[in-house]
Amino acid sequence: GWDLNVERYVVLKGLINSMDPSAMANAVKEKRFLADLRDPNIVDIVNFVTHEGAQYIVMEFINGVTLKDIRKQHGPLPVQEAVAYTMGVLPAFEFLHSKKIVYCDFKIENAMVQKDRLRLIDLGGARRIDDIDSDMFLTVGYSAPEAEKEVSYSSDLYTVGRTLAVLLMDFDFRGQHRHSLPTPQDVPIFAEFESLYRFLLRSTAQDPDDRFQSAPEMQAQLEGVLREIVAIQSGSPRPAESTCFGLDVVAANGVVNHHSLPVLRIDRQDPARAVVESALVLNDPHRQKQLLERAQRQYPHSTEAPLRLANCCIDLEQFGDAQLLLDTLAKDDPFDWRVVWFRGRSLLAQKKHKDCYPFFDAVYSELPGELAPKLAVGIVAELTGNWEQASRLYDMVSRVDPGYTTASFGLARCLAVQNDRTAAVEAFARVPPMSIAFVPAQLQQVRTLIQSHPHPPSRDDLAKAAQTLENIKIAGFERSRLEADLLLEAARLLEAGKIQGDERIKLLGQPLNDVPRLRAKAEAALRQCAKFVDDRSLLLMLVDEANAVRPRTLF
Repeated sequence: GWDLNVERYVVLKGLINSMDPSAMANAVKEKRFLADLRDPNIVDIVNFVTHEGAQYIVMEFINGVTLKDIRKQHGPLPVQEAVAYTMGVLPAFEFLHSKKIVYCDFKIENAMVQKDRLRLIDLGGARRIDDIDSDMFLTVGYSAPEAEKEVSYSSDLYTVGRTLAVLLMDFDFRGQHRHSLPTPQDVPIFAEFESLYRFLLRSTAQDPDDRFQSAPEMQAQLEGVLREIVAIQSGSPRPAESTCFGLDVVAANGVVNHHSLPVLRIDRQDPARAVVESALVLNDPHRQKQLLERAQRQYPHSTEAPLRLANCCIDLEQFGDAQLLLDTLAKDDPFDWRVVWFRGRSLLAQKKHKDCYPFFDAVYSELPGELAPKLAVGIVAELTGNWEQASRLYDMVSRVDPGYTTASFGLARCLAVQNDRTAAVEAFARVPPMSIAFVPAQLQQVRTLIQSHPHPPSRDDLAKAAQTLENIKIAGFERSRLEADLLLEAARLLEAGKIQGDERIKLLGQPLNDVPRLRAKAEAALRQCAKFVDDRSLLLMLVDEANAVRPRTLF
């Protein structure tokens, strides 16, 4: 309609049956509290009028198209597009919930795309969270199992998850899968994007306690899932700072254990935050434990103090004490995923690799948009010999954020075990040049290129190893040792006839057809190694090796 007073188009929502008391009461309810809502992501209620006995809600006219129309026109939407639409509507739910209002009946008909934003329309089913008398307006296939008796913020977010599922795929969401989802075996995008599948599983869990409890929480995890999808599909990293986990723990020495896990960020609202932060900077775990015990006594309502104390006990191998602390925390809050994380870390420290897997897997399902849980599951998969799963998770993490160098090193190790030398070298190449792990990654590239297992390196492998080594601007034992290993491997392969010499290929300045010169250069590198060691026995071993590899001469 055209509003003569303000000269603009509006939408009149009339009642099909104005004699229906429930419908009339619902219209009055809309006028009473929805007319005061003002949010850019929600349609404005302009007025409430009666004409010839019929009642109408006067709403803002939105010149756009509904998600239902888009879905009908294009079929299942591309993953990025569907996720982006869902993220666009979550701020509206955050606003409504902040006003203690539940929308109740979200579905693809009730969201409209207007230029570059999504608008929530049709507030007919919205109600106050404490309203227990009004009629419920729900839609089969979208509404939560418990919604017919009681609606909540989590049941609202359930409808958001179901809407995303409807946008993504064709499935019998009103029948066979009224309160369930198809499996990754049935839906290829779920197999391709495991995090998306886990996000939907949590969004639409049967138990309201297992779902997302707030729109911002849901938004944060969906944003992480979207970054992962974009990184995989585009081939370009999409890193972002986590609010749950700290930076990657760089461990380039190949040792994987509980110290390889990213650390948890401290809750800034915790009363013991300052004391906990002071304790965590201490290098002595015994002093750290004393300070955390004091914080626990001083701040009995703190969660951070006992959590970090349990973690400290794990590092001190006092696993029984850690278990008691975590049990107490679990009784206070059975849904705190941090307790589950530390249980997994404790078992990992005890080398109970199979036992710790379910705990990290549970955190992955709780936080599908976070990279750290995926890294943890990947570490456990590697330690249990599940190279395929470990490779997949390491690959995913390092693609999204190359700053997680632990994932790049882990991926390279797993690929090397699977005899894929080329891919292992490429995995090391993912480490960013600005990372502290960059030089160790370059050194590992060289080691991988010249290793004789599962098959000897080719001339190209040797040439690439030499070029990589020449680009490493460091000096020291490790560099000199690698130079010697590279040159000696080339000499052995030439002597055994496993590669053909080529004077055009230079290895650290020596042509790849002159065994004496290669051996002489290797001898010099081994004697250089000796300059960096203090242990006399090691020194003598290096000298003996240098004498053994030197080329034979007449003098």
